[in-house]
Amino acid sequence: MRFIIFILPAFVLCKSFIAHSQLDKESAFIGDIIKWTVEIKDRGEKQFNFPLTFEKNELISMKSYNLKYDDVDNSIIGIEFELIAWDTGKFVTPNYFIEIMKNDIVDYKFRLDPVEFEIASILNTLEQVDFRDIKGPV
Repeated sequence: MRFIIFILPAFVLCKSFIAHSQLDKESAFIGDIIKWTVEIKDRGEKQFNFPLTFEKNELISMKSYNLKYDDVDNSIIGIEFELIAWDTGKFVTPNYFIEIMKNDIVDYKFRLDPVEFEIASILNTLEQVDFRDIKGPV
């Protein structure tokens, strides 16, 4: 009985949320646009801020972003970034923190787990991989 009394307040007072981070594709070519979506599920009464920038990386750049809004109360529930990678290899999404607000002040920051993706060269998919010499006009 004491165990139930101890656990019950934890369930009642616990106000958790789920941060969902996903890419629209796990593999792409150099220069392709990859959509990275970050959303909050089961947010309850919490207010969130989604910073419009993330840790700089010379191999991955952000083309644009769009904030996602709740249809019911028009509050911000997520953000979608368009990323472009400029080199081949295996990468992870940049470090990104969601800000949890309390009275319009940042209470704490929540770091997202990175999502892996792979960038390949389109030259490897071409049937003719031999390059011709550049010749001037005749």
